Amino acid sequence: MPRHLQTTAVAGLMLASLLAAGCSNRESAAARAPVNTGTGTAVVGADGVQQIVVTGDEQFRFVPSNIRAMAGPLRIVLTNSGGTPHNLRIDGHETGLVGGGEKSQITVTLAPGRHEFICTLHTRLHMMGVVIVS
Repeated sequence: MPRHLQTTAVAGLMLASLLAAGCSNRESAAARAPVNTGTGTAVVGADGVQQIVVTGDEQFRFVPSNIRAMAGPLRIVLTNSGGTPHNLRIDGHETGLVGGGEKSQITVTLAPGRHEFICTLHTRLHMMGVVIVS
């Protein structure tokens, strides 16, 4: 093999090694796990629909991240306490983008079980939570 091809091949292998090392995940499992910011319980409003307020913040987390509710309709009001836009998606329903200081709401009908919710913009940052429906 000619010398210039050997040099190119070695450089290509070195670049591939560096890229692979840069893509490795060196975080511990605990660091990658969603942050538990507490548990909230949905309360029945004057219109008979359960409601909970969830805040998205600049630490890319939902507060509370765990919600308890009864089976049936649940209104989730997403407020944004920071400047970075967030949204909330659960069971195919989504609030749309919520800018800093804004709020939006969705109403979903949930069956008993676990229903995960996420910010679709920040899933890599583990901005997620769960609704436990009994």
